[in-house]
Amino acid sequence: LLNSLQIAGGYSAAMQTTGPLVEIKGYLIMGGLLSLVLILTPTSRQGSAEAVTRIGVALASLLIGFLMFKAGVVRHDGHILITAGGLLLLAVIAAWRVLGITGHLWLKGLSLGTVFLGTYQLLGIPENHSYQQSNGRDIYLNHLLRERPKNALHWAAAYVFGRSEPDFLHHWEQAHKDIRERQPLPSLEGRVDIYNWDQAVVLANGLTYAPRPIFQSYSAYSPALLQMNANHLASDKGPDYILFAVQAIDNRLPALEDGLSWPVLLTHYDAIDYQEPHLLLKRRHQGEKALILGPPQETRLDWDAPLAIGSESGTAPCIWASVHLRNTLAGRLITTAYKAPMVEMTVELTDGSSQRRRFIPGMGPTGFLLNPYVEEASDFDSLCMAKESPL
Repeated sequence: LLNSLQIAGGYSAAMQTTGPLVEIKGYLIMGGLLSLVLILTPTSRQGSAEAVTRIGVALASLLIGFLMFKAGVVRHDGHILITAGGLLLLAVIAAWRVLGITGHLWLKGLSLGTVFLGTYQLLGIPENHSYQQSNGRDIYLNHLLRERPKNALHWAAAYVFGRSEPDFLHHWEQAHKDIRERQPLPSLEGRVDIYNWDQAVVLANGLTYAPRPIFQSYSAYSPALLQMNANHLASDKGPDYILFAVQAIDNRLPALEDGLSWPVLLTHYDAIDYQEPHLLLKRRHQGEKALILGPPQETRLDWDAPLAIGSESGTAPCIWASVHLRNTLAGRLITTAYKAPMVEMTVELTDGSSQRRRFIPGMGPTGFLLNPYVEEASDFDSLCMAKESPL
């Protein structure tokens, strides 16, 4: 539970994506109308007890609505269905309460209006988001209004008539077969972990999965979470084999994801094969390799200020960077109520090209490989001139 609170605490800053502002405005309006309906709906109590009940119901619903709002608009993509469906459900419950009361026609109209607004927003999601298919709206509505209810009825009937377990096992076995055909892996004797997030590949191929504490690298977005993974990897609990891929999400700087574990991967493991897109690493038992990094330096930069990296004989050494960004009080409040502003880093390469990548502030303090720039698993092999340590 405590570890999950750490993940929840850094989610807004690390996992946010942008989406249509019109949806946010619409759900704020809907939330206000819904709160008004809940506060004004009379109860069976009298006097101050009724007022307390109204306020209590409204506050509880606001808390639930806020969580639904954050779940959908922080990572503002398909997650918006959480907000759309959740607030609509609250609106339907509120309208059901109001319609059971005698009189109060204006309140009934307001509650039904909130339901219609929620329905309109739910059905309008395809227009607010960029779908590549020309028939994106039809696909969305078919999935929402036909496929989901059909699947729900199927599994409910399967449970009632005792077919749920056989049906589930059939789907499970078929899914594993499809994964194995798409990405077969060799038989490996020992514990296996996979970077960054393709756990299904290990499970479907029947390998002995030995996950790190934060088993998907994009979720290790705070110093404490990154340190947990690095400590696990360096300990006796570290896996015998690792399938390593560079799979940065949301256009992140690739070296950030489990970046603190990269030195351990480079010194404690050897690359023995390449199973596209994964580099197969095997744990060393004859001593660690040594990394050659650039000399330690410290500097302070303003926003949008460039950082020049020197070179030696035309080739820059490996540079390990630790970046600390300060968060103001206003920034913390905005992050709690909504989501943090996005931070980006532009990397200019020696070939003249540049890469504009997202930077996660919580991943910066523990350090990451700033140079050379790594984008593929093949770039990771023999990185930083790793050499044998003297025996």
